[in-house]
Amino acid sequence: MPAYKDLYDMVKSMIEKEINRMEKEFRRIESEIKEEIEKYNVPLYTFYESEDFYYYLIDVPNVDTSTLYVKVKNDSLRISCKDKSNKEYVLNIKVPEDADIDSLSVTRVKWLVKITVKRRKD
Repeated sequence: MPAYKDLYDMVKSMIEKEINRMEKEFRRIESEIKEEIEKYNVPLYTFYESEDFYYYLIDVPNVDTSTLYVKVKNDSLRISCKDKSNKEYVLNIKVPEDADIDSLSVTRVKWLVKITVKRRKD
């Protein structure tokens, strides 16, 4: 058997071992990321402001609005809800200093949860 065939097989074997090692490492990292994401189910949200209001648009896929809960504590909002597959989402948002928390309203706009807070007029 020619020497290059042995060398080819040796290099091929080394490459396959490295690929297997990298695939295992990738799967390990992927599972860690999935665990972290599932541990902290934070929905996506967007913040807008106008002259009179602050708006928060929160995107929870297939939200069950009957489970929507908004708690105001100091200068922050804690929003929790579940989707239709019973997966819980929690979001903590710091509210601007000039927001009038007493005027908070929660509505649903299409698939989004909209939280509106008036600005205080000082």
